[in-house]
Amino acid sequence: MTPSQAIVKPGSTLRRFIDIRTPMRDGITLSSDIILPAGEGPFPAILLRTPYDNSEPRYLDTGRYFAERGYVFIVQDVRGRGDSDGEWHPFMKEQDDGYDTVEWIAEQPWCTGKVGMMGGSYAAHVQWMAAKTNPPHLTAMSSTASPGKWMEDGLPYRNGVLSLEMFAWMYMTHGRSMQLSVAAYEGVGDDPLGMNWAQILRQLPLNQLDELTGFYSPMWREWLAQPDLNGYWYQLRLDNQFNTLNIPMLHITGWFDDCMIGTVYNYEHMLAESPAKDDQYMVIGPWDHHGTREPQRKLYGEDFGDDALMDVLDLQARFFDRYLKGAETFEQPKVSLFALGENRWRTQNEWTLANSTMRGFYLDAASNGKTLDGDGRLAQTFASGTGSDSYVYDPADPTPAWVNHDTKWSPQDLTLDQRFVQVRGDVLVYTSDALTQPLEIAGTPVAMLYLSSDAPDTDFFVTLTDVYPDGRAVRVAWGALRTRYREGAQEAKLMIPGEIYSMRIELAPVLNVFREGHRIRLDIRSACFPLYDRNPNTGHAIGADAEMQPATQTLYHSQQYPSCLLLPVVEG
Repeated sequence: MTPSQAIVKPGSTLRRFIDIRTPMRDGITLSSDIILPAGEGPFPAILLRTPYDNSEPRYLDTGRYFAERGYVFIVQDVRGRGDSDGEWHPFMKEQDDGYDTVEWIAEQPWCTGKVGMMGGSYAAHVQWMAAKTNPPHLTAMSSTASPGKWMEDGLPYRNGVLSLEMFAWMYMTHGRSMQLSVAAYEGVGDDPLGMNWAQILRQLPLNQLDELTGFYSPMWREWLAQPDLNGYWYQLRLDNQFNTLNIPMLHITGWFDDCMIGTVYNYEHMLAESPAKDDQYMVIGPWDHHGTREPQRKLYGEDFGDDALMDVLDLQARFFDRYLKGAETFEQPKVSLFALGENRWRTQNEWTLANSTMRGFYLDAASNGKTLDGDGRLAQTFASGTGSDSYVYDPADPTPAWVNHDTKWSPQDLTLDQRFVQVRGDVLVYTSDALTQPLEIAGTPVAMLYLSSDAPDTDFFVTLTDVYPDGRAVRVAWGALRTRYREGAQEAKLMIPGEIYSMRIELAPVLNVFREGHRIRLDIRSACFPLYDRNPNTGHAIGADAEMQPATQTLYHSQQYPSCLLLPVVEG
């Protein structure tokens, strides 16, 4: 009997055991806090692995919730964080540790041998890394806001454009203890130092941003040195491995979650390739990253109604009852999608986002497509106007992200109404006529654009908005491309200045109903700062520049160069 087995014993009441040392194959131990249900046991177990300190009250609350429902709940500090031994190497060392922890739990006398995993964001990532190694006793997973399509979904690059939010995350998790609270990082709490991230992230070069901020991050520099989708990043993905994962899974994300693309990617591949494809469940609400765990009805100035609220802990408990306790049924549709625009849930037993018909809406302008005051338009029938629209992107004055000021950086300050950006002279705006009947889209919109620049490398962001009769331009989906990766994330190819290129920019998947009287709008810009890095337009190595130069960007819309927006329209 190991010391931990001797210490952790069932009792007549809920019991908490702290800093139970969990052995890994290389000899180090990780710190696990364990909450046991009342009773003699054995019990099924639920594991949550985190870099955010396993003594956080939110984990204790979740542990108590599941222990009261007859589960052992284990929350573990990942390697190199909190009370766990080893070196902290974000994202990269979770496969073996996940396997060893699951199998250690299954061997304990208080466990039935059925182990589930749960958690969001990083705590979802560690589940997929454990699943890659196929632990025999990993029985079910509840994966919330999970990365998955690394280098193409914004972690840490969105098709070549670097997420500066990940730098703030590295600052927060530097060392063993938290340098910034998760609440402050996610915009739902205060930063006690009042750090001005918008100013911090203006510092250049990016490959020295850690030292300029007051710490040294080998990982940040490693990421900047790996801008191509290569073997370094494929070790974090599951391409060609989904067919080995025979695990029932509950997938939870939100239309405004930074990890939504990765979550959908993982789900779609499990649905297509996994032996457990009939035991996959998807829930997508009107939530951001934080809201996937604490759903709210209001987000970024928009009210999605009471239907936006969901008891996600109850949902997960019922899922685990089915797959860890053997309950006869899990009373949950296979697919639950919140329809933006209608603000209500759609439930079904098949994944239908891929079943829409792509319909083209052509970009055009009679004289000038710049800003809301221009005459840029979207139409299903193409009529040539001037043939092109141009603007100057100046990285010294970057087009802002969804933050309606530049004094502070916090997701609390994000807005879905894009008009404050669409009035800028470095934004092209194309708007349809008012719809005479509702138009529903379900799937992945795609912008097929003919573009040129007088720079060898630059960025393009495209944003789809739903324009309400009162003028609000509510963000629905967006996409980004660093032009050196226009032929794929695997290899960079600089442009010839002035040459016209056809570029395909995928937006995020979405289900939105454009109501009668609403209009469809697409805008094109070249920055989304400070959430993503500014392209200096030099063509130099990513992160190496301290100098920047303006670039003149040109979008073509003519018979020869018919730029268009392809929308996944639900016919009928």
